[in-house]
Amino acid sequence: MGIQDHSARWACLVEHDEMLFENWLPTVTYTGKPVDQREAGQLAIGETVGLVGPEDAPLATLVLITGMPDEDGASRHVGVSAYPYAVEGARHRLVVREVTAWDGDLEGWVTASVPHSEVTFTFFDTRFYANHGRYVVGEEAEFVLAGLAYGAYVDDREALNLGGPALQLKGAAMLVHHDDADPDDYDFLAPVQSSAPAAMGPFPLTRVTVTLLHPPCEDDIDRDLVIPLYVPDRCWRGAQRPQPGDDLSGMLWLQGRMAD
Repeated sequence: MGIQDHSARWACLVEHDEMLFENWLPTVTYTGKPVDQREAGQLAIGETVGLVGPEDAPLATLVLITGMPDEDGASRHVGVSAYPYAVEGARHRLVVREVTAWDGDLEGWVTASVPHSEVTFTFFDTRFYANHGRYVVGEEAEFVLAGLAYGAYVDDREALNLGGPALQLKGAAMLVHHDDADPDDYDFLAPVQSSAPAAMGPFPLTRVTVTLLHPPCEDDIDRDLVIPLYVPDRCWRGAQRPQPGDDLSGMLWLQGRMAD
């Protein structure tokens, strides 16, 4: 299931494929609520709607249903993708720098920056299928951003010595992409603002508010990239949980969507 592989995202939450494909995703498909303006009634061929569940979860699941032709040419509903979907995120005004569609044009990446800054970052657009036609490269739009951690730990290092002047780590906000990783996957070091338990149905999480970036801006206005980061219980490295003022390190998947 999926236009592009989301298995790494699901591996953060679900231990066994059997639970994912035979239990969780069918449950969301049959009980999820449409996130789009239209209902998931009879879809015309080529139309797509997203179903979200469970209700009232800050991190939920989005299942994409598309109308596809059957052997008689009539439209039938087919699930084409499913991924963790941050219902609750942080709103940021961003400049669209690049839009990259995946095969099928239902999913894709957006590369953006905060206004008056040349520092860019890329996120998976969870509602690309609905909004990509509205993006104009070079123009600003409101987005809702969040992250899902592949792994995280409380980082108590004060500095990093690489042979020259020590790099101060305490309170730093670093987002590092590696060439061999997907554009929306990053290593991070981020100061923690708050931390609270949360859940996506049966999957326990911690919602941690972190500062991912302090991007330099030409007008000297602070536009820190502060987002909620959802850390599944099975992705904590070690027993310590973050408190405000701690630094958090690990690897995350950055996602976003155009704000309503």
